[in-house]
Amino acid sequence: MQSLVPGAVLDDKVQLERRLGSGAMGTVWLARHLALDIDVAVKVLKHFDRDAEEIETRFAMEARAVARIDSPHVVRVLDHGCHAGFPYMVMERLVGESMAERLEREGWLEIEDVVEVICGVAKALDRAHALGVVHRDVKPENIFLCADGTVKLIDFGVAKTSTLGAPGLTSPGVMIGTPEYMSREQVVSSSGVTAASDLWSLAVVAYEALTGDVPFTGESLGLICVAICSGRHVPPTQLRKGLPEALDAWFASIFAPRASMPFTSAAELAQGFRATLLADRYAPEDPLTEDPLVEDPRVEDPQLPEVESPWRAPSLVVE
Repeated sequence: MQSLVPGAVLDDKVQLERRLGSGAMGTVWLARHLALDIDVAVKVLKHFDRDAEEIETRFAMEARAVARIDSPHVVRVLDHGCHAGFPYMVMERLVGESMAERLEREGWLEIEDVVEVICGVAKALDRAHALGVVHRDVKPENIFLCADGTVKLIDFGVAKTSTLGAPGLTSPGVMIGTPEYMSREQVVSSSGVTAASDLWSLAVVAYEALTGDVPFTGESLGLICVAICSGRHVPPTQLRKGLPEALDAWFASIFAPRASMPFTSAAELAQGFRATLLADRYAPEDPLTEDPLVEDPRVEDPQLPEVESPWRAPSLVVE
């Protein structure tokens, strides 16, 4: 089977222009949507001789799941299909950089930016969870910082859905996700994860954004899993000066061994994180303002405050 090349037209819909990046599963292209006359990003999976039908089914599920979430904090999916054996997904083109790229360059994020990222991802997660979608791979590589300041959650490729049919494509005993960001329940069984697993991962992202390090590491997958289950981590105040001591207790309440997730939603987690991190920056008589999203009234939205803090680094154009 021939590989796709620049200039190829997929199903008379989009024309591929150039590669933006490649991974183990496929390639993301800059493309032109012929009917809409706009630039788009197209995620094209590699052709797999084995399990091709199952992979195509999961890919289509991802496209439908993301399209239904319909949040400004989730990358928009415009279309999907399969061209000459290559499943593809047409998405909005994003301009900016991933949180991982920002951390690699700066080490950690400014306090206001950390709050903005966590609140933005929390809005995306609560919208997804309300529709029965668990992301299962929340990490800096899957958080995009747009040039206009918007935070977007991307790549629902390993998401678990309970509303779109065929939720059991993950085989029992198969570990899904990125080890350092997995919750204890995810380490034990990816097929049994709940929305609480995404909240754990979001807390890990918050820890890394503040300190530049993940809380749980190891020289092997097994040792990482042991560290996660033990809950032992370096308090963030020991890694970055100026953080409030109450933040150590906040993370400990989530990561403590045998502890259940103390928050019932991503919005609740983000509210607690923001209040703990920024408590000394607001006078008691000055309540934190809220800016609820105005979206689909059928889905209750997290009521999270916005922090006006434009990204400090020059934006990068993904092209």
